[in-house]
Amino acid sequence: MSRIATVVLHYNTTQYTIPLVQALRQQKFPDQTIYVVDHHSGKSCPEVTHRLDRNLAFTRGMFEAWKIARADADYDAYWLLNNDLQVPPGTLKALVEVLFSNEDHAQIAPAHNSPHGFMALPKSEAQTVPYLEATATLIKGRTFERVGFWDLRMTRGWGIEADYGFRVRQAGLLNILTDRARIIHLQHGTIGGPAFRQYCIEANAEMNSILGQKYGQDWKRLLQWGVRP
Repeated sequence: MSRIATVVLHYNTTQYTIPLVQALRQQKFPDQTIYVVDHHSGKSCPEVTHRLDRNLAFTRGMFEAWKIARADADYDAYWLLNNDLQVPPGTLKALVEVLFSNEDHAQIAPAHNSPHGFMALPKSEAQTVPYLEATATLIKGRTFERVGFWDLRMTRGWGIEADYGFRVRQAGLLNILTDRARIIHLQHGTIGGPAFRQYCIEANAEMNSILGQKYGQDWKRLLQWGVRP
């Protein structure tokens, strides 16, 4: 049985984090350790296991949370979760079974509602896709050793999935979407109103700048299957 570190990055919204952690406990996966890392919130949450001393934005915050788990034990995979998710029982078991059914599977995600429309409509239990939205991905420890972590320069999280999916493919590995598990993403519950609109502007500019530098101004070709490593 694989050892799994489940990593949740929490910021202020206990109304999402508490029910998510309760749902994670109901997975009843025999070797799961749950890390709830507080991203320098102004409000306390009883489920928090670790705290960061400053807010680093999404990508760097998740990186620090992942490092906490990695330093704690030698895990076979890391389940990196947004906190605004609804996760039915059995989700983790299904993801683990499919992820470890093939040596070439690098990371896997359950079906869910997403701006990336294909994420909601997997056609098989192990559908190979160009990339995965970084909302609830289960990533092998060996994948991190071989490919590294998300690009930390895209601090707000936009663009990391296109980049990471392509890097996985460059390494000769596969991004997997499965129809054996489905979750609900409440989407942007931690940010609302004018603050979210400003976040989108800044995240989009950051994504276009960094991916343009890495791959050229036509970087969106990375989202297509026709582009080979």
